[in-house]
Amino acid sequence: MTGDKSSAFVQPRIPNFIKFAFGGCAGMAATCFTQPLDLLKNRMQVSGQNGRKEYRSSLHAVRSIIQKEGILELYNGLSAGLARQATYTTTRLGIYTYLLEHFSRGDKPPSFVMKASLGLIAGGCGAFVGTPCEVSLIRMTTDGRLPLKQRRNYKHIFEAVFKIYREEGLRALWRGCLPTIVRAMVVNACQLATYSQSKEQILQSRCLQDGLLCHFLASMASGLVTTTCSLPVDITKTSFAMGEKTAMVILAEGAEEMEAVISIDVLRRAGVKVTVAGLTGKDPVKCSRGTVVVPEKSLAEAKNSKYDVVVLPGGQPGSNSLAASDEVGGVLRAQHEAGRLIAAICAAPIALKTHNIAPGTLVTSHPCMKQKLVDGGYKYSEDRVVSVGNVVTSRGPGTAFEFALKLVERLCGTDKVKEISAPMIMH
Repeated sequence: MTGDKSSAFVQPRIPNFIKFAFGGCAGMAATCFTQPLDLLKNRMQVSGQNGRKEYRSSLHAVRSIIQKEGILELYNGLSAGLARQATYTTTRLGIYTYLLEHFSRGDKPPSFVMKASLGLIAGGCGAFVGTPCEVSLIRMTTDGRLPLKQRRNYKHIFEAVFKIYREEGLRALWRGCLPTIVRAMVVNACQLATYSQSKEQILQSRCLQDGLLCHFLASMASGLVTTTCSLPVDITKTSFAMGEKTAMVILAEGAEEMEAVISIDVLRRAGVKVTVAGLTGKDPVKCSRGTVVVPEKSLAEAKNSKYDVVVLPGGQPGSNSLAASDEVGGVLRAQHEAGRLIAAICAAPIALKTHNIAPGTLVTSHPCMKQKLVDGGYKYSEDRVVSVGNVVTSRGPGTAFEFALKLVERLCGTDKVKEISAPMIMH
C-alpha cells in the first residue's frame, strides 16, 4: 500500500542581522540619489538665520548653489549621509521589522496603533545611534553658505566626527539629540505605520496585487503624511545641529552697566549661550554707576573658546581699559580674522581703533569718540546702530536694546528678533 506524500514549503527564517543589513544597504543606495535633496532641504531650513532669506524657492536654491559653488557641491556631505543610513536606518528598520514579527499573531497583522507604537520605538533608538552622523551631515551640507573664513571644510564623515569631538567635546556629537529623536519618532510612527497600513488597505480592496505599483502607492501615501507631520520638528533639529550660538561679553572695571546687562539679557532670551568674562579675573566688577557684576570666567580662561560674537560694553574707564589690553587685542584680531562678529557700543569702539580692527569700516559710537575714530581712518555714521561686515557698533546706553537686537538678528535671524521683542513690549 502506498500513501501520497505531501509536503508544504516552509520559508526559511531570515536572521535578524540580515534584516538590519538589508535595511542599511537599501538606505545607503537611496542616499546616492537623494543626497542633493537632503542638502537642499538643510540649506533652505537654515536660510534666513543671518537676517535675510537666501533662497526664494527650491529651484532658486539649486541654481544659486550650482552657480556659486559648483554642481559637485550638491553631493557635499555624501559620506555623512551614507554613515547616517548605516547607523540610523539600519537600526530603525531592523528593530521595526523584528518587533513587527514579534507582535504579529499568526496571519493577523498588528493594529495600526501597534504599528505606530513600534515605529516610535524603532525611530527613537535609531535616532540616538545616528545623531553624530546627523550632526556631521547637517554641518557639511550647510557649510557652503557660510563666509569662507567661517567654513569648517570637513572632508569626510571621519574628519567631521573627530574635529567636533576634539574642538567641542563628546556632547557636541549628540547636540540636538532630543529634537532628532522626536523627529525620528514622528517620522517612523507616520512612515512605517502608514506604509504598512496603506499597503494592507490596498490589498484588501483587491484593486491591486502585491507588486511594484502597490508598493509605490503605499510609499507615496506614507511620504505625504510623514513630511506634513515631521517638517516643524525637522527645522528645529537642523537648527540645533548647526550649533548653539555663543557670545562673550568682556567686562572691565567702569563698564556701562546698561550696555552690559541689556546685551547679556537680550542675547540669552534669544537662546544664545553668553559667557561673561572679567578683563582682570573673576572678581566682582564695579560698573560706571556703581552696579556690581560678577563675571563667570576670567578673560584668560574664556578666550580659549570660540564665540560667534565678542561684545565690548562702553563706559569709562572700562572702554579705555579694553583699548589698553593686549589680551583684548589678541581676542579681537583672532575674531576678525575668523570672520566672526565683533560688537562695540558707546565708547568701546575706541578699542577697535587701538587694536587696528577693520580700519576704514563704517562705524558709530558715543559722540565723545567720534573724532578719534575718524582720525583712525574709520568712516563715521550718526545712526543709532551700524552693522557692516562682521562689525556692529552703537552709540550708548539709550541704544542698548537696539544694539542687542541687532546682534540677535545677525546670529539668529529676524524671526527670533520678533519672537523675543513681543514679550518685552519693544514696539
